[in-house]
Amino acid sequence: MPSYKFQKCRPTIGVLINQIEGRYQTDIIKGISDYAREHDINLIYFAGKSLESPYEGEKACNIIFDLINPGKLDGLILASGSIANYISEEKYLQFAGQFRSIPNVSLSTVLEGIPSIITDNSIGMTEAVSHLIQVHGYRKIGFLKGTPTNHEAKERYEIYLKTLKSHDIPLDPNIIFEGDFTYIAGLEIARKIIKENIKMNALMCGNDEMALAAFEAFNQNGTRIPEDIALTGFDDIEDVKTLTPPMTTIRQPLYEQGQKACELIMNMLEGNTVEEVISFPARLVVRGSCGCFSGKFLNDDDKTIINITSGKKEKSIDKSFIKDIHDLTVKNMNAVPVINRNRDSILPYLNQLLENLYSDLENQNITGVFPVFLEKIIKEDNESGHSDTYWPETLYLIRRLIIGSEHFPAINPLLLDELFQRGQLLTGKGLKRNAENRLYRLKRYLWQIWNFISQIDSHLEIESLLRCLEVSLETLNITGCHLALYKKNSAEDDRSSKIPRNSELILSIENGKKLVDSRFPKFYFSNHILPDSIVGEARRYSLIILPLHNRDQQFGYIIFEESNVESFVYELLREQISNALQTIRLFQEQLATEKKLMESLEALKKSEERYRDIAVLLPTLIVETDLNFNVTFLNKATFETIKLNEDEMAPGTSFLRFIHPDDEERVKDYFYQVINKSANQFCEFRVQNKEGTDVTLICKAVPIEKEKVVEGVRWNAISLKPVISSFIAPDDRFFTDYEFTKREKEVIMLLMEGLRIREIAKKMCITESTVKGHLNQIYTRANVANKEGFFELIQKYQVNHFGYHSFIFSLLSNVLKNQI
Repeated sequence: MPSYKFQKCRPTIGVLINQIEGRYQTDIIKGISDYAREHDINLIYFAGKSLESPYEGEKACNIIFDLINPGKLDGLILASGSIANYISEEKYLQFAGQFRSIPNVSLSTVLEGIPSIITDNSIGMTEAVSHLIQVHGYRKIGFLKGTPTNHEAKERYEIYLKTLKSHDIPLDPNIIFEGDFTYIAGLEIARKIIKENIKMNALMCGNDEMALAAFEAFNQNGTRIPEDIALTGFDDIEDVKTLTPPMTTIRQPLYEQGQKACELIMNMLEGNTVEEVISFPARLVVRGSCGCFSGKFLNDDDKTIINITSGKKEKSIDKSFIKDIHDLTVKNMNAVPVINRNRDSILPYLNQLLENLYSDLENQNITGVFPVFLEKIIKEDNESGHSDTYWPETLYLIRRLIIGSEHFPAINPLLLDELFQRGQLLTGKGLKRNAENRLYRLKRYLWQIWNFISQIDSHLEIESLLRCLEVSLETLNITGCHLALYKKNSAEDDRSSKIPRNSELILSIENGKKLVDSRFPKFYFSNHILPDSIVGEARRYSLIILPLHNRDQQFGYIIFEESNVESFVYELLREQISNALQTIRLFQEQLATEKKLMESLEALKKSEERYRDIAVLLPTLIVETDLNFNVTFLNKATFETIKLNEDEMAPGTSFLRFIHPDDEERVKDYFYQVINKSANQFCEFRVQNKEGTDVTLICKAVPIEKEKVVEGVRWNAISLKPVISSFIAPDDRFFTDYEFTKREKEVIMLLMEGLRIREIAKKMCITESTVKGHLNQIYTRANVANKEGFFELIQKYQVNHFGYHSFIFSLLSNVLKNQI
């Protein structure tokens, strides 16, 4: 290993990771963040996506890795297993090589010359396959593989094959499935199993993400777990513990790996020699989805109790049972990370719990004090706000230790199993209550986010967007945020880099307060992340950097200071702010075009007749009114919007006749600002057409002057709906995937604009029944029941291809579907 020596007062460690909100990544991040907090270390998370991801929306996120500047970091942790999910080892080595000038640590993948932390899959995978075979008698065990290029995916599959062979079970290629560690892959394979009625006793999934998706698909279909098919995962992420039944899985010590990565970086910085490869064993965690603990739990009056507790007791259990099992449990806590992390919460209860268990076993009492005391513990944990996810693992550890102890021959094994099954049932209920409480808090928080997004959606100028962020972020418990936009087309830009050389910090919030502009320069080097005057050495920081982009359009990046919020919130806000920036950009381009057109029109104003001829044909809505709001001129686009013919517009008709009543006062105020030449904003209002439909317009009005005397107002407006639908509509790939015809595509695009069936028919010069026929074909091919289902389908398509969470589409589709 190279020798390094750390000089500064506080180190800064970068973390290169493929997403901040992923279930798998959450425990790694928590381990890193906790270690950094305890040891006074700065952190910078560079959150991109997997390199060469097949999902189009993810490719543009990887520009964030170009911001990694080894000169500004003391060390770098590479989440290699997920970053390199889709590329070869050679390509990844080439990518990682650019950061070798500082200490590196690789997670999940061994990189030559870099200390690497990996999971030893062999123990956990062998335990899991053997458990399904030996305990449950399964012989037809399917396997859903991970990404073919991923080392861990290949290793897990090879161990599966080896273990089957050791039990003389032949491989059945019909129940081996190709996956890629994503939720989508799990859904697709589970649906394939259901559709093709592929028979198997159990399905082992290469990770929990795919197993969760399979669990959902089986549940929706009515396939019972584990009665119809047993299911297992790999990772032991938080979500699998709260399922019904909870998921049997193989635990990776991800939290501990994150902590170890920081420790290795610090050792290298201090000049110490570190191991090249450190391996953490993965271990089987038995829960209910494999078939364990899934039988009927006994009731107090159940006659089957007699089979367990009746009969002469041959031997008493020695009183030393309590101390022996207590000591064994404490000794083995280190072997189970989740127990070891929570030992301070377990130890105060452990002796009493074992005393109660001893009492029930000795007295042959299945409804005794052990379950009652356990229920009390879990209730106290819930009330104190602590997580009780460690109790199922604690019970499982105690049971294993009892079975392997010298006291076991004196114990009724059926009674022992029933007591622990009751214990698992109680902990499962506790987990469910915990999850319900968390869900309740999350729903309230999501409502705040929803309000925030609805506000963000309405901004068409960067200044108002920034004001909204300044006010709203603190309500979401985000007290630190910095937003930087790239300064493009600079003569000094390095053409070999994907990012512009300079960025402009347009918003900086620290501890809930906006920093004044004097604290930072207008422009600074992009790969410095933030100006030095913002990120100094006075305080410790933990930053999360996310790219701001809309597909291939790059705007800049946003930096959140790590807070106590759900990790998906950062990604959600990044996406919504990116969408808002895209909307502003599109609108500004539209306005720029409109401005050029209007300037040209003004030049032609000397020829009034020529001006009217051109204005009539413009797609922009143009209305001219006198000082009493009476209409003096409407162009063709305006007539079409309000559904009137020219001969239906009587002289002296008031423009207010078409304004929505709720918006009338706002329009009047704006009108008087225009004629007084004090209006510098846009005005948004609704007009009602002849058929009673509301159309939302965004308008910029100017006074009409003749010889410096104001005689009226010219209203230049555009309809927001077509502009919005133009950037949320799916791309050509969507239409190809579902094999929609050219005619059906045209119908879909008009549907997205919010047109009704009769409006679509008129626009396409076909009958309404033909439009209905096209829609029925569209819905049938898309396998949806109606328009709402079709919008949901497009939403899921957009999320899968262009982002993890996409609430903006949901909002807009709700607007659109209510118009038809």
